[in-house]
Amino acid sequence: MGERDDGTLINTYGDRLIEEELSFEPAGLGRFLREDSSGLAGDDSFGFFAYSYARAFEVLFEAAMKRPHHPMLMHPLLLLCRHSIELSLKEGLRQLATFNGGSERKITHNLETLWAQLRAALREAGLEADDDYTALCTEAVTLLHGHDLRGDRFRYPESTTGFAFASTLTDLDGLFKAHHRVTTYCGSIGDMLAEMSPPAY
Repeated sequence: MGERDDGTLINTYGDRLIEEELSFEPAGLGRFLREDSSGLAGDDSFGFFAYSYARAFEVLFEAAMKRPHHPMLMHPLLLLCRHSIELSLKEGLRQLATFNGGSERKITHNLETLWAQLRAALREAGLEADDDYTALCTEAVTLLHGHDLRGDRFRYPESTTGFAFASTLTDLDGLFKAHHRVTTYCGSIGDMLAEMSPPAY
């Protein structure tokens, strides 16, 4: 097992679990997963998923920054970054489809395709999609997509055909900027559309 800092919450839980497992009567798991179909939790939307994965990326990024030369957290961090951006793009597409009165075109994990669809939907809504900040986001999406075409490079050490992926060298500062730029860009879409919508009476 890898080294862990003393005094962390995970150490506290781990120590308690070891004590329970070594006892003569270890506690049962119970139903630690249950389906909630009430819809009251508010966690069943692309908006919620996009927000929660973005926050998870930031939490893991902070942990990775404490050990920037340790590779253990890099692939989970890259996976969270890519999936967070994918969810943000799909949430932006959902909002634009509602505004434009069309259908959501999001049945893909291809970041470049989602980005192209988003920019087309922005233009359809009468919004800018060719400014300098959009170009910065295009650069980020293109780099992430080019490095992980199918969304599997950060999840597995090899492809479904057995091709071994090369290691990924990660500049954490650049990764954070890329994630922040694209998710902020997508997150602003709802506000821009709200300003364009007629007031409800």
